[in-house]
Amino acid sequence: MLNLKTLKVISIQKNKDIYHIVYMKNELGKHEMEVLKNGAISKISIKPLLINYADFLEYDIDSSKTTYQIFDILYKKIYD
Repeated sequence: MLNLKTLKVISIQKNKDIYHIVYMKNELGKHEMEVLKNGAISKISIKPLLINYADFLEYDIDSSKTTYQIFDILYKKIYD
């Protein structure tokens, strides 16, 4: 089993649910993403969640970008 290191997290509240999109890197340098819904790992699709959040924040993000690119753009707009 590989150890994962959390690099960045975007938190989204949608209705009564709280989502955390966690961007991680393992010890081999491979990046991964997981979605936590109300604290539990969720199988919800990440890209539509990010696109909907960007739309809600009125950010114009091209949906043809990869999930990782969309995550990075959103993260920079929110936290930088």
